[in-house]
Amino acid sequence: MATLPDEAASLLGQGIALLHAGDLSQAAMCFEKAAEKGNTQAQYHIAKMRLDGIGVSMNYDHAAFWFCKAALSGDALSQMELGFMYIYGQGVPQAYGEARNWLEKAASQGLPQAQNTLGFLYENGLGGWQDFGLAIQWYAKAATQGNDDAIAALEGLAEEGNEAAAKVLEGISLLPQ
Repeated sequence: MATLPDEAASLLGQGIALLHAGDLSQAAMCFEKAAEKGNTQAQYHIAKMRLDGIGVSMNYDHAAFWFCKAALSGDALSQMELGFMYIYGQGVPQAYGEARNWLEKAASQGLPQAQNTLGFLYENGLGGWQDFGLAIQWYAKAATQGNDDAIAALEGLAEEGNEAAAKVLEGISLLPQ
């Protein structure tokens, strides 16, 4: 029997309501059921709960599994979290190239934390070649969204004499607050 999309959405809604009510273990059960039925948002929620051990036991393998499912469906938050898991080797082998791949997908969807981290990977040559130009581009995207870490990274590069970083900072300071 095929799963009705409304059933998964209903379970997701129940999970969110339970989460807000503080009933974390029941929320996790709803998210897991909806995740098994293919609901991408539920996959993200149960993965995040498993990653952080909120309402359920911490389990990096399960977190990576659910983040991967949602990431493959295009969920930007799951792509970012999966990228972080590859950086730290949590539930997956440590692999900066894979981290870069997933973070680029999330960063391209506008997530400033993913953009900043991707800038860091390019700046330091982690997961591939070192590219200050791409690092500055990603830092700039994050910085224009108010990411303080990206602004600090640009300031550090500018202090080291990187003119492109200095120009980006100059442009950011001209933006309306």
